[in-house]
Amino acid sequence: MLSFRGALRRGRPNAMESTEVTEKLKQLAEAQAQPLEVKVDMATALIKEALAIGPASLAWSGGKDSTVLLDLVRQLAPDIPVVWNNTGVEFPETWPFIKRMTQEWGLNLHVARPEPGHTFWWCVEKYGWPLFGKDIRNSTDHHVSRRLSKRKEKAADAGRLSSYCCDYLKKKPGTKIQKAMGVKVLMLGNLVAENQTRRFAWIDRGSLYYGKKRKMWVVWPLWSWRDEDIWAYHREFSLPHCKIYDMGHKRNGCWPCGMDIGIPGNHLSRLRLSHPKLYRYLMVDKGLGEELMRIKLALRDGQGDFFLQEKVARIIDQRPCYFDRMEGL
Repeated sequence: MLSFRGALRRGRPNAMESTEVTEKLKQLAEAQAQPLEVKVDMATALIKEALAIGPASLAWSGGKDSTVLLDLVRQLAPDIPVVWNNTGVEFPETWPFIKRMTQEWGLNLHVARPEPGHTFWWCVEKYGWPLFGKDIRNSTDHHVSRRLSKRKEKAADAGRLSSYCCDYLKKKPGTKIQKAMGVKVLMLGNLVAENQTRRFAWIDRGSLYYGKKRKMWVVWPLWSWRDEDIWAYHREFSLPHCKIYDMGHKRNGCWPCGMDIGIPGNHLSRLRLSHPKLYRYLMVDKGLGEELMRIKLALRDGQGDFFLQEKVARIIDQRPCYFDRMEGL
């Protein structure tokens, strides 16, 4: 059977594929409806199964999800190698949190870094901006997913959009350091509920699978968890969390990321409030504001309002912020 993604690429899934997808979604819904204690038991069982395969490591972003996973795993494997990717564009609050938790929990921390010169800004210059989700792979090479809406296709044509920064800043450095340690199993704090991409991936591969690109096993022990489960676990076991969650952000990670820019309350609209200097640097000095104006103008078939005729440096201080209204693209 073709993968679910393959079925989507070639058109409508056939009857057998649709039945299997329906069963998987039913399984997901049932698992997500379980109480927290059951989800903890399920995650623990999956962690034990993964540890039995071979040497393992855990990818830790310092975020709420992977911190829960780290707490569960260290009860079974206290000296497991913990890999944190220093992308160079992490929130200023992230590294102090990583250092503090490493000391308090006695973690076996390994820091992965991109190759020299492979910065976020290099990725933007070479491939384009990370906007509108990972469906838009690399518009400069016209690798645009068939699942994209017509508006996203138009946005991809108007701007230079790419998600290759994730490869260069996270996946490649992380995989390199894991292979150097002889890791056979990679543990990720991914939640299927987080987005459609992860749901498709779980339908295709499940929560424990062999990753052909990484050439190692990958496990998602928290696959059935929701955000409310994560925070309930934090409260019940008094887990610390990074300060960015107290500043209005729903996720940590790279502060210039615009993957969710079409969604209400997106990351960049929160960045404007929590880190105004970084926001202005991104929009004005680094040129993201001009890119967004160009895209929005294209989506209006060239019929822009007067804001589009102004310079980013002038409109960025107006309220409501022009760029907050990128929602719904």
